[in-house]
Amino acid sequence: MKQFILSVVLATFFSVNAMAQNTKTVTGYLVDKMCGSGIVKKGPAEAMLKAAKHTRECALEPGCAESGYGVVTDGKFVKFDENGDKKAKELLTKSTLKDHILVEVSGNMQGDVLTVGALKETSMQKKKPVKKM
Repeated sequence: MKQFILSVVLATFFSVNAMAQNTKTVTGYLVDKMCGSGIVKKGPAEAMLKAAKHTRECALEPGCAESGYGVVTDGKFVKFDENGDKKAKELLTKSTLKDHILVEVSGNMQGDVLTVGALKETSMQKKKPVKKM
């Protein structure tokens, strides 16, 4: 009986540890999959510029919205799961931004899909200049 309990505890520990290792938090531009797939073909620097200019209006068009959502980060498109698609559409519907929709998203990577836990708008933190002495 002790061995059984020990093996259950160990199995739980390792599965929780594995899930924690897959947890990611990324910052990037929220875009629909239809547009995002094309945006990243331009190379990392241009992809980020194009993703920043992608409009809220486009992302909410029926064809684009039905394709699902994701985030362009470091020049790559990371696809959201179904729950993330719902959260993204809610965020876009409530947002007052026309474009430059920068988000912070956290969740677990399941293959090439991000299982979204949290999604929120964010902004670039401007660094204060360092004063020389």
